[in-house]
Amino acid sequence: MVGDIELFLVYGGQLGKRGTTEFLKTKAILCRKSRRIVFFLFRFWCKENYVEETESLVDTIGSL
Repeated sequence: MVGDIELFLVYGGQLGKRGTTEFLKTKAILCRKSRRIVFFLFRFWCKENYVEETESLVDTIGSL
């Protein structure tokens, strides 16, 4: 049985190269242990308006 569904939006450079990888590994391990489905959306070299559009997409997916 699967529990909650989580969606993470990860921006390139947000946590740094190594930090981003460590963040994803940690989340993947925690979600596997808690039987969650996780989606990671990656956006690299974003401009401000593009980031807003992406956040809007995340809100739409979250409301489904």
